[in-house]
Amino acid sequence: MSFNYKNTWIQLLIGVGVLGYYWWSLAQAQANGSLSDTLLTGLLVQLVVIYVGLQIVLVVAAAVLNPKDAERGDDEHDKLFNLYGDQAAYHALAALVTVCMILVWSDTQLGLPLSFDSLSTTGNLLHLLMLSFVVAEFIKHLRQLFHYHRGF
Repeated sequence: MSFNYKNTWIQLLIGVGVLGYYWWSLAQAQANGSLSDTLLTGLLVQLVVIYVGLQIVLVVAAAVLNPKDAERGDDEHDKLFNLYGDQAAYHALAALVTVCMILVWSDTQLGLPLSFDSLSTTGNLLHLLMLSFVVAEFIKHLRQLFHYHRGF
């Protein structure tokens, strides 16, 4: 297994864990009635710090446990699979951001509610954009893993 393959799994699992923590925290705040824009902003900052911190620690740990793989660098397959993943993530993100813009427009023009009634339009937009970025990252990593398992 290449180091990039292991790194892709690490990033995917961290993303799943952070997203699970995000939804759990939102559900707790919604149940307590304490969900607000300030709480959401603090939660998003906390998640970014946790995500980056876990990535640094786990990627360094993987590099220390397998120094030969880490020093070898990416081969042509790794580079190609990264491009495939980036391409899929770009298309997904473009589509999801467009959906977010339509949802915000429908909230302001038509009065259709967004995700959480206790959040402002800006808070709901922040929530939807964060989910868009996370879904795009999942698509990226899943496509990379698909190509690693497929072999070409």
